[in-house]
Order: sequence, then C-alpha cells, then structure tokens
Amino acid sequence: MRALIIVGILCVTILVALGVYAALPSSNLEAEYRSTRRSILRDTAAPPLLLDTDTDFIRLPAPVQRYLRVSGALGRPRVVNFRAHMHGEIRSGPNDPWMTFTAEQLNLVQEPTRLFFMRARMFGIPTQIYHRFMGPSATMRVRLLRLFTVVDAKGPEMDISETVTLFNDLCILAPGALVSPTITWDEVNETHVRATFTNAGRQVRALIRFSAAGDLIDFRSEDRLQIDTDGTHYTKAGWSTPMSAHGLLGAHRLGVRGEGRWHTPSGDYAYIRLTFDSVAYNVSQ
Repeated sequence: MRALIIVGILCVTILVALGVYAALPSSNLEAEYRSTRRSILRDTAAPPLLLDTDTDFIRLPAPVQRYLRVSGALGRPRVVNFRAHMHGEIRSGPNDPWMTFTAEQLNLVQEPTRLFFMRARMFGIPTQIYHRFMGPSATMRVRLLRLFTVVDAKGPEMDISETVTLFNDLCILAPGALVSPTITWDEVNETHVRATFTNAGRQVRALIRFSAAGDLIDFRSEDRLQIDTDGTHYTKAGWSTPMSAHGLLGAHRLGVRGEGRWHTPSGDYAYIRLTFDSVAYNVSQ
C-alpha cells in the first residue's frame, strides 16, 4: 500500500502543478456513504417493544446483565439501528506516523449492516476511507483526494473481519442489541464472558471483559484478520479494543474513549485511538 500511496501523491503533485485537479471527475466515497445511508434508513421500522427483563434479560450471563443495567439499556426500546460520530488518530503500522481523523458510522441490527466513513489526512493529503458491510459481503476502500484508490479490499477474509468488527460495535455501542438469538454466551467468571456471534453463515468469537462496576472494558477476538500494506493480503492476529474511559453518551453510559490493538508474533501495538462524540439509536436520517 505504501508504494501505491507514493504513486498517488506523485500524481496529485503533478496534477496540482498543472492546475487541472479541480477539472477532473471524482468518485466521492463520502457521497456514496451518505446516499447508501439515506436509502437504508427509508425502510427503517418503528422502534419495537421495550427490553423485557423477564423474558430477554434473564437469559444473559450475569456480567452481561450487569452491563445492561449500568449502561441504561433496560426499559428502553430495542435497538433497530444506531449512528455514531467519533474522532481520533490512526496509523498503518507500529512504526508509522499517526494521522488524525473524524468518522461516522451507521449500523443496522436486525439485518446486520455496517457503514463506516472516515476522513483523514495521509502525508497531508485528504484521504477517504469507507467500510461497507451489507448482506453477506464487506468492502473497504481508501482513496486519496477522491481520485486515487490505494486500497480496494474485499473477499472472504474481509467478510469475516468485518463480522468481528460488527459484533464489536454491538458490544461497545449498543448494549441493548446484545439480547439477540444470533449471540450465544458462555460465562467464564464474574467479569469475563465468551461470546459467539453468527451472521450470514459465519461465526466469530470473542472474550469480553467487564469491570467490577459493570462497564465493558475490553473485547478480544482471534478471528479478525490484519490486512497487509498492499491491501490484498491478510494475516491472522489477535485483535482487541480496550476502553480507557466511560461516561454518558446521551442517556447511556458507554465506553467513550479507547483504542484498537493488534496482537502479533512480533509484538502488540495500537493502530487506532479514538473518542466517541455521540451515539444515537433508532435514527431515521
């Protein structure tokens, strides 16, 4: 991917020098994200019944029950969808420079969907990153200046990796969505549970850790694959999302600051550090 980025930067430099960049047609990933978001939200159903503490809640392991209480999910409508905004910094590898970003995402729960759009600056160049997971298939594209595609990831490895990320979203951002027949639980002890999430015929597993007070403080899976820098090869590695701060986002207590970490044979490192700015449930736009 670094070689493609360098080529892209050289092309941009030449175009800017010639004064023709503004006249070139572009494919805007942000416009595509917003168009898809509007399309799927047009069909969003009204929020269903409230979570039932007798029939829904009681089937969950004790640590997850405590998490739903602490987060404020009980007594609220079941989650149909949720939208989140965030900011932070990201890098490609342990020795690469950090670049700042802002991002937003939309998830659907009943028909699992994940749209994630990020704006960043790579070597000072405006960069768009768009994850799209609808139905059984996932893609990730990275584009410089809306013109040069430097990553176009797809295929079974991408599908399974995004399934892990989608499940992670549910755990961290939508505790009320954890009452679902697509998730099976195995209580390890009073602060740890193992969970299996099934979607589109794929199963992914995670070890989830909670604090004694009930906050979710870590999620680790061995099923997410690390994409190599050329954007086409994947390596199996441990992946975790420890949360370092918790607080109110609207009416819910959630993890508000955390990071994504890779656990590789050569060592562990954080590749993203983020802060959630807002989370909204059952949105219509």
